[in-house]
Amino acid sequence: MRVFLLLMAVTAVAMIPSPPADGCAIPWRENEPVRVDSEDALIIWDAATQTEHFIRRARFQTDAKDFGFMVPTPTEPELAEADDSIFSTLVDLTKPRIEYRTQIVKMRRDTKAASARMEPGSAMRNSVEVLQAKQVAGFDAVVLKANDPKALRDWLETNGYDARKELVEWFRWYTDHNWIITAFKLTKDGSRGQQLMGRTVRMTFKADKPFYPYREPADMRPENPGFGNRLLKVFFLSESRYEGTLGESGTWPGQPVWANTTPEHVAKAVFSHIGLDDAKQSEELKKKWHLTEFEDKSFPRPGTDEIYFKKSADQSMLERPPIVRVNYQYEYTDEPEPSRLAAEGYAFPILIGVLALVVGVICLLGWLLTRK
Repeated sequence: MRVFLLLMAVTAVAMIPSPPADGCAIPWRENEPVRVDSEDALIIWDAATQTEHFIRRARFQTDAKDFGFMVPTPTEPELAEADDSIFSTLVDLTKPRIEYRTQIVKMRRDTKAASARMEPGSAMRNSVEVLQAKQVAGFDAVVLKANDPKALRDWLETNGYDARKELVEWFRWYTDHNWIITAFKLTKDGSRGQQLMGRTVRMTFKADKPFYPYREPADMRPENPGFGNRLLKVFFLSESRYEGTLGESGTWPGQPVWANTTPEHVAKAVFSHIGLDDAKQSEELKKKWHLTEFEDKSFPRPGTDEIYFKKSADQSMLERPPIVRVNYQYEYTDEPEPSRLAAEGYAFPILIGVLALVVGVICLLGWLLTRK
């Protein structure tokens, strides 16, 4: 009975759903949580003008008919749609190279038939000011400036969101530091419970230093790390290789997996797909660009601060380990297969042992005869 009760308790714990997860913050209605299945971001940092282009896409999972997410920035952003294909271009650039190797396998001719099996396969009162309201990339976007987190909560609830207390605490740092909050709302099409991937959005703004909005409400950082998984990819494009820290100097779990100068055709593809006008594209393409890719697989994330980027002391090239594909070539022979012991180098030691045994027997017989 004790064992049965213990098994029931373990089963009940295993059935607890994992909490929703996302960089930034998601306001959801009661009993209609939103989960982020995957998240990719591209940060383009122009150090000379202190301008950041923040391009982000995410895949959501929810039963809610609509939901939103909120992105903080230090200054008012310009909003535009970007072409989702830029992420395919970057992934193709940073994927592992493939190495082909040939391995010779010697086999007797009568085992040729078996060789095939061996080969591997393949505004509210002055506390909240609405700076912008527009539709972009399928989202209803509102850019807000607030000086009071409760007023911002009231604005959200007035506009159909249940702003829980943890979200209000998340607001507080940004309202205290005069940051801007951009609220995006996405309405689902089709059946409930489906995955939903919003189109890609570009946010361009001024900043003292480049950052990724990593801070999360406390209830999106569960104490039990055993549930769920998530992968954050951050592509960082600037004049040189950069590194990230949690806050000013903390350790960020994100690790660099690729770093190198950006080929001209890749830079051209990126700037032609993030929604810049022709003149701005031409201006950006005159510069030399360097790409660093980071992967953050942590769960839960230590989302107590933003990720800030600075120029790295290490400017070396970095790439993923190659994928090795072996081409097996078989050589067949009619020669008799050598004995396993001889092939493994045991023949000589065995011969010495046999000779020693024979000599020992002769000596024993001689001794016996001498005694008689």
